[in-house]
Amino acid sequence: MTIGTGSWVGHISLVHLRADVQRLRTDFVAGADDQVIAADRAAVQDSRRVLNLHRAALFDVTV
Repeated sequence: MTIGTGSWVGHISLVHLRADVQRLRTDFVAGADDQVIAADRAAVQDSRRVLNLHRAALFDVTV
């Protein structure tokens, strides 16, 4: 059992991360300019940071 922020918050953060990674891949394959790739990379890093913050707020209470 895990206590902390709701599971929806973690789920939404993971969905955002997956969408940002997919956008980065698509833009890279499509040959987007450097500014677009840089913005996509920044979005991925931000999504990872947010997801890690939510994970850090959880703690296990399994006995």
